[in-house]
Amino acid sequence: MTWQDVTVQELIEIAELEDLTPTEYKLDRISIVTGDYYDELDEDELDELLKKYAWLDEPIKGDEHNIKFNRLPWGVWIDINKFVTNKTPLQNYNKIITVIIGYEDFHNKCKELLEEPCVKYYSVLEDVLKYREKTLENFDDLLEDGSSSVDDDEPDEEPTKQEVVQSRWAWERLTYDLADGDITKVQDIMKLPHLMVLNWLTMIKDLKIVK
Repeated sequence: MTWQDVTVQELIEIAELEDLTPTEYKLDRISIVTGDYYDELDEDELDELLKKYAWLDEPIKGDEHNIKFNRLPWGVWIDINKFVTNKTPLQNYNKIITVIIGYEDFHNKCKELLEEPCVKYYSVLEDVLKYREKTLENFDDLLEDGSSSVDDDEPDEEPTKQEVVQSRWAWERLTYDLADGDITKVQDIMKLPHLMVLNWLTMIKDLKIVK
């Protein structure tokens, strides 16, 4: 077996493993990809098993794709940020890829992706996470009013209810502002390139400061 044989569902299950000793973690990973359990092993059997599945410690080499993230529509950008958390982005692997690819039947495609090899779109996931991080840094001044997720950092204090609500609806609030509260304008705004929208919002904020 190799990473080529691991499905997206299995990779998500691996990403969700926590509170385990190093050996327990390795055995649970093996159980996920093989469908077998390894409870009673002597030392030699354990060593042989860990050697056989040592490839699980190697980086995943995803298939190559050529996706221009700077052309993603505003609505897709919002969805990506909704599905990404800095702690466990892999848990929404299939959802992130589905919105990037642009399938209309979102729920069915998400379900189908769970059974596909994890390597198929892994490089897309890695690249979009890097792109997202860089973009958020570039527009840090625009987003400092609450558009970043409360999960991005470990706060010293529990976030207030207002902070949680503001974080949950941060991107939608920006869309609301652009539409002047007119829901009939939202659909057209969602189709605009996200960089165009972010630059426009930055210009509006700068002009308010000048005033």
